[in-house]
Amino acid sequence: MKVYVLFAMTFIYKQEKMKTFKNLLILMTSLLCLFFILSNKTFAEKPIHPDYPYDFDVTGKLDRISREKLVIDDTLYKLSSSVTYHAPDKVFTNLLDFHVQDTVGVLLKGKNEIVSIWLIKKK
Repeated sequence: MKVYVLFAMTFIYKQEKMKTFKNLLILMTSLLCLFFILSNKTFAEKPIHPDYPYDFDVTGKLDRISREKLVIDDTLYKLSSSVTYHAPDKVFTNLLDFHVQDTVGVLLKGKNEIVSIWLIKKK
């Protein structure tokens, strides 16, 4: 009889230990997932300049610029009719403030229509 009681107690103890281990494993996995989800937002780099976006759809050297088109790193982009221009040192910026070989970042609508141009670094 004592053997059966001892066996039963050992079995119950092992079951409780496994439940605790399972719960701990679930908790650790949940915390790890939460860390990865939040780290993307929490540890994101600061923008290049204050009030600039955190990331751009395209960045690169400006090869050519006109009223309707823009070439960045040998890729042609169309300018939206409502394109906006941004520079870190000016409140109001226009097309004339951008020059060939300037480093720019752009936000796109679709695959190749630029809706916003941001001056990152002058030539």
